[in-house]
Amino acid sequence: MNLNLQKSKLLVLILFVFGSVSTYAQDIHFSQYYASPMTLNPALTGKFNGEYRIGGIYRSQWAPAGSPLFMTPALGVDFSLFKGKLKKDAVGVGLELFTDRQNKATLVQYQILASLAYHKGIGRNNGTQISLGFQGGYVMKQLNPQNLQFGDGFTALGTPNPYTSSAEIASLNDNFGYFNMNAGLFVNSKIHEKAVVYGGYSFNNIGRPVEQFSDRTVGNNKQGIAWRQVVHVGAEWGAGKRIVVIPGVLWQMQAKAQELNFGITAGYHVKMDPNGGRDHTTVFLGLWNRMTPNYFTDTKAKYGEESIIPKIGLEFKRIRFGAALDIPMSKISLTKNGIVGGTGLAASYNGNRPLAFEISLAYIGRTSSPKENIYLFNPRF
Repeated sequence: MNLNLQKSKLLVLILFVFGSVSTYAQDIHFSQYYASPMTLNPALTGKFNGEYRIGGIYRSQWAPAGSPLFMTPALGVDFSLFKGKLKKDAVGVGLELFTDRQNKATLVQYQILASLAYHKGIGRNNGTQISLGFQGGYVMKQLNPQNLQFGDGFTALGTPNPYTSSAEIASLNDNFGYFNMNAGLFVNSKIHEKAVVYGGYSFNNIGRPVEQFSDRTVGNNKQGIAWRQVVHVGAEWGAGKRIVVIPGVLWQMQAKAQELNFGITAGYHVKMDPNGGRDHTTVFLGLWNRMTPNYFTDTKAKYGEESIIPKIGLEFKRIRFGAALDIPMSKISLTKNGIVGGTGLAASYNGNRPLAFEISLAYIGRTSSPKENIYLFNPRF
């Protein structure tokens, strides 16, 4: 095998694994972020027009490598309780499970999160709702050192030798776990008969738990996980009897990592609810964009276009299906000074664009039709 190709893979591997171990690594994220409500914002727990919701989402990244280098499945169930007994209010409780596998299971994360939210209705027709949510759970991370390859594992001709241990690797813990907490706020308001605006904020890793595989520290100073802050806003507008338009923006920041998502989704009601309710059969098409900082200056982050995200969706009665594809606008290129597109020794992963694919499915169940004054708005796609 070509020595340059081996070096390229080695550089990418090191960036993936130890970039994830670093406290500056970013938490998981989904392009269909509203399809995984409890990982987006704990305040969305139990916020839907029904009694219970079961949903799952699966994300696969860097599929051109032959098999996904990153794989993130998640499954959640939540309940909307005490509708009618609390007048305009409701309580949401839920449980979220997910795993994140990086670099073909070299680094694996498991999380189980329990969520609690309170939804307060305001106004005679419950036109405005304020939701506050809290979330806590256990996080476990596992490292598989046998999948790692380092410089001393290659001969001069670029042929990989069996894994060679070193003092650094010998000091690594194979796994560890910790408890974590998140909180969130969400507000939505019906500003017109056919228009709703909404916005939310979530604050994650509240206690900044320590996360590291190595027992070695610099100056005995163990740093905790960086706080992650998420702001998401959007709207739903009924543009006519059969068309709904859903624009949205999401921004999140964790340490030096930032991300900006924005776009628009349009839905067409191919079949209207014969009972005059909201159980339409609707087809959705959307086009979104994700931007991240290419590099930082002393005063600001400069953004560069990373990928476009076409989305499709289908809502049939109380079933929601969605799919999204992340299409990078340029090939991955990493330089020795960390600037994308700069000069210097670069490494690329087979010269391919690292596509990511998502699929989501949710079911909202109920045993009776809710009254208008206890209807809980549920943002989509």
